Amino acid sequence: MSSTDKPAILQVSNADLKSLEEQAGLNSIQWPEPKPLNNVLLPVKPITEDMLPRSLSGWLVDITERMDNGHLEYAAVCAVTIASALIGRKVGIHPKQHDSWLVIPNLWGCMVGRPSSKKSPIFSEVEKPVRKLEAKARQQFEEDKKTHAADQKITAVLTKDAEAKAADLAKKAAKTNDPVERSRKMDEARALLLDDSGDPEPPVCKRYIVNDTTVEKLGELLRKKSGKAQRVDQASYITSTRHYWKHEHR
Repeated sequence: MSSTDKPAILQVSNADLKSLEEQAGLNSIQWPEPKPLNNVLLPVKPITEDMLPRSLSGWLVDITERMDNGHLEYAAVCAVTIASALIGRKVGIHPKQHDSWLVIPNLWGCMVGRPSSKKSPIFSEVEKPVRKLEAKARQQFEEDKKTHAADQKITAVLTKDAEAKAADLAKKAAKTNDPVERSRKMDEARALLLDDSGDPEPPVCKRYIVNDTTVEKLGELLRKKSGKAQRVDQASYITSTRHYWKHEHR
């Protein structure tokens, strides 16, 4: 076909299409009439005080009663999930009696309710003890930073002293004619320069709460022994996972 030739256009009539469908047997499929979807939720029994741990039940009931009889389910979900996050990997489960297989249970909590159903106030009230731990940890972190800065100055002084001693040993090694003595002094000089036992480790702020974090940043924080993850707006998180580069998050 030359560049001036126009492509042929295939024209098929409705009768031809119907004939092709009959030959393929598509008309032999008898589809039933669509039925309406049943969107009625099954009844769920409300949570009661005796279902909760004794150490939490009185506190949670008091919170919900002070919230104009808010839902006890909201308080229970928050408290149990937060407690699980604080316990972390300190408690595990051995599914098999005679086996070393250890499972660390992770609890995920999510509150679903209509607007103005007191989700946020109940959550904030249950979260208060963790907020106190967070504030205490940050205060300790500020003190640790000051100590670390002082330790760095001390390490700098010790490093200079070690360098001076190593230089002196190197000079003595260069002057001696005994190869064994020269090797010994050089080894001592290297040991002084390679000794990093006095280098202070930078302090890490213990995190109990993170808000609207990415999966990558959350993994980094968890490696530093942080506590629980909080995301208030679940809809925004679910929407953010729709991006094609976040398929692993889904």
